[in-house]
Amino acid sequence: MLLARCVLAVVSPDHSRVITAQLTGERHFAEPPLTLFVRRRFHEVIARLEAGATVPVLLAAPTAPTGHVDAETLVTRMELLDGAEPLEADFLQALLRLPRRSEPALAVRAGRLTSRAGAVLAAWLRDGGLPDPVVGWAVEPVRRRSPYSSLMEEVVEAHARVEPATALPEPLTEPLGELWALERTTGYPGYAHDLEWWPSIMPSHREVLAAHLLEYLPTSGDTEVLAALVHGEGPLGAATAGVIAVGMGHERHRQRAAAADAMITLAARGQLPAADLGAAVASLLQAGLLKLNRVTAVLEEVVMAGAHAEVWSVLAAALPPILPRQGHRPAPGLGDLLAVAVRTATLSEASADLEGLAELAARRGGSRVVEQARSLARVVASGGSGG
Repeated sequence: MLLARCVLAVVSPDHSRVITAQLTGERHFAEPPLTLFVRRRFHEVIARLEAGATVPVLLAAPTAPTGHVDAETLVTRMELLDGAEPLEADFLQALLRLPRRSEPALAVRAGRLTSRAGAVLAAWLRDGGLPDPVVGWAVEPVRRRSPYSSLMEEVVEAHARVEPATALPEPLTEPLGELWALERTTGYPGYAHDLEWWPSIMPSHREVLAAHLLEYLPTSGDTEVLAALVHGEGPLGAATAGVIAVGMGHERHRQRAAAADAMITLAARGQLPAADLGAAVASLLQAGLLKLNRVTAVLEEVVMAGAHAEVWSVLAAALPPILPRQGHRPAPGLGDLLAVAVRTATLSEASADLEGLAELAARRGGSRVVEQARSLARVVASGGSGG
């Protein structure tokens, strides 16, 4: 829709101005911060075109499939402005698309720019961009209005938190503050229809992006965004693990396959936050937000791709919290998950002391869960030989 508005502003500025006037103030619901960020960039371009003006170049046009903008290219684009101030949202988007590292000489070159934005760019390149915020998430109870009545009900959901580790530089505090701070959605669950845009907005800040996705992916469902997320740069941790775990639980195989692809990509790069992913899977399973058979199917796909060691690391963290204790029944599908654990532990020649495993293996009977627990106990006691 916004792309069509841009085209209209080019071919018929008069008609575009009429539509802009009609749509002003039409938003009746809260939108995600990343959606609003993209919308502002479109609107400033539309306003420029409606005024009959243009710019020499759009600073934030990507130079890489991930959405990154090459630092030297951005400095060159800024030089084309010849001291004029760039469009604000376009400039901010360009900053967020810079790689995390650049040549020191580029900061010196940017320091020769005479605009206020030039000074911001020089500082960004000199300091290595914005400091990474503190990111986390948790499964927690939330009171929401029932979608089927006017009554309030308590539901359990996963929600992320983002807090700046240090104050943002003064010129960026207001325009970027909403991206570096995130609280859980209120009212109805958060929904976003444009998740495919999000990875290219912050390709150098994967963990921050993952936190924003975690707030909206469960209701939006487009897990294919995970493939683009993991191809970026920046730290990976609990939020990335949480959003991949959510993707593993999608009801459709195609969407679960996107989570598997994300895991395989990170495993190939040696970047998979396996312990965090195991903890996320356990947390969501215990809260009833994942189905075990779906998780098992994804892990099997990843094992078939050759990432058995990474899957074992995930399971080594996931199993202790979900193994049934004395007097409790195992979760449906646990036997199949344990079978994957036996296979990956064997292939990885793993040795481990998993809390609750010996107790489960010592139970009487020959159920699949108990048999697989016994097999796993033998394997991890013997360093993968199963002897």
